[in-house]
Amino acid sequence: TAPYYAMLAGDNSDGSLEELLNTIKKHQPNATIGFYIIHSYWDEYENNKEQSSYGRWKLICEAVQRVQSNYKIDFIIPYGTAVENLRASSLNNEYDLTRDGTHCGYGLCRYTAACCYYEALIAPRTGISVLGNSVRYDASHMTSSIYPAISVTENNARIAQQAAVLAVQNPYKCINPE
Repeated sequence: TAPYYAMLAGDNSDGSLEELLNTIKKHQPNATIGFYIIHSYWDEYENNKEQSSYGRWKLICEAVQRVQSNYKIDFIIPYGTAVENLRASSLNNEYDLTRDGTHCGYGLCRYTAACCYYEALIAPRTGISVLGNSVRYDASHMTSSIYPAISVTENNARIAQQAAVLAVQNPYKCINPE
C-alpha cells in the first residue's frame, strides 16, 4: 500500500496534538508523521513582538524541536528555515520577502518554500534534488501583494534552490545559500 503521510503544525498546549497522533496511528499504524517549520513575520510587522524575523524564526525552531523530541515525528519540512536562509542572502528585501508582513512574498519566497517541500518530500524518494530545476516564475502580474513580488529568474533560482537544500540538511540552522 502507498505510505500515509500526515503533516502537523501547532503545539500541544491543549493535548490535541497527542490525541491527533494517537488517532492517526490507530487508523494508520504505519503512517509517516511530518511536521513543518513555518516562516516568521517581517521584522517591522506590528505583531512581531521580537521585532526580528530571525529571532522569531529561532523561537519557532525551538518549539518544533520540542515537538519533535516529545512525539514520534518522522521528518521535518523546514520551509521556514529555507525562507530564513534566503533572507540571509543578498536577495532579501526591506520586507523580509513577505507580501504583506506575514505571508510569503509572491514569486521568489513562495518558490523557495516549494523547493523546500520538494527537497523534503520528493527528492528522498526519487533521488532527484531540486538543485538545477529549470522552473522559473514571472511574478510581475501579482498585483494583490502589498509589497512588490519578486520573479524567479536565472539569476536567483539557484540561490533559492540552495536555500531549500541547506534547510533540509540543517533544519535548525540559518545558512546563507550564496
